[in-house]
Amino acid sequence: MKKTILILFILSSLSFVHKDKWDDHKEGWTPLMLAIYNGNTKEFNKLIDKKADVTIRAKSPSEPLNALDIAVFKNNFKAVKKLVLTKRFKSLQGYFESSCAQGNRKIVDFFISKGVNVNRYSENGHSSLITACSTSSTEIVEILIKNGAELNHQRDVDGITGLMLAAFNGELKTVELLLKKGADKQIKDKNGERAYDYVNQIYPRLNVSEETKKQLKQLLE
Repeated sequence: MKKTILILFILSSLSFVHKDKWDDHKEGWTPLMLAIYNGNTKEFNKLIDKKADVTIRAKSPSEPLNALDIAVFKNNFKAVKKLVLTKRFKSLQGYFESSCAQGNRKIVDFFISKGVNVNRYSENGHSSLITACSTSSTEIVEILIKNGAELNHQRDVDGITGLMLAAFNGELKTVELLLKKGADKQIKDKNGERAYDYVNQIYPRLNVSEETKKQLKQLLE
């Protein structure tokens, strides 16, 4: 279990770093990227209509972002839609998976309407449902399930399921939803741990009450 929790801690830490740092270096951003970032709808519409390069990636010390990355990270649905409709992006899959971590229902729904695969897995077996469960987004979890997301998929690297991550985050509503839709609480990760065991590893910083932990254990026992 210690190894599993270490992996979870690292992934959680990376997630927090990403949210804090992705927009630290705007020096190489294009006018289009800045307009989207600042929510200037009139300006980014004008730039796109004038055939600004929507796929160019800014030179950055961290991540080489493009306009659609920024639109997703800023939850700017109008910009996401406008950019996608240019049909300049070869694949929307990566942007969809990022949107599942951001928790914007309209953006996730839009990408699904464009034919992305809700059950595509990364090299280590990560899925859009696992992403949503790890970022505490019950609403996005519900959308993914509605669109056929595999409830009991286990990540290759550690055998973790979405249910385990929801339990680890102390997300009672997400756990209830997953169980209601048929998630298997008896599945074990590569260390032989079930979702029930993850309740005991909830981080103190999440401020999950003892009553919530008790309810989670009752659901998962």
